[in-house]
Amino acid sequence: MRRFLHALAPWLVVAIFVGAVRLVYRELKHYHYDNIVQSLHQIPTGRVWAAVALTAINYAMLAGYDLLAVRWASLFWPRSSQMIPNPPVYQLQRTHVRIVKTSAISAHVVRLSL
Repeated sequence: MRRFLHALAPWLVVAIFVGAVRLVYRELKHYHYDNIVQSLHQIPTGRVWAAVALTAINYAMLAGYDLLAVRWASLFWPRSSQMIPNPPVYQLQRTHVRIVKTSAISAHVVRLSL
């Protein structure tokens, strides 16, 4: 049974991916590419750069929290490996909190395990 589940796992991932692509296609088929580009061009450049800067600051703060946590726990962990997985896990944390409506503690555990 374990071998069957192990062999089934990649196909399950492919099926979920195909389902997600079909869902996105179905949701976006009513919009035209030109309209999306035009809407994006209507956003002031200063606001886009402000959003990019605030996102970078937020990621830096998140990495700083990780560094403080590792230092507080007296663990040896190379700093480069602490900062690399932060952006993807940060997004996982935000999605997890929005969808499941639970605390963000589980995402911090994922970040620590990466």
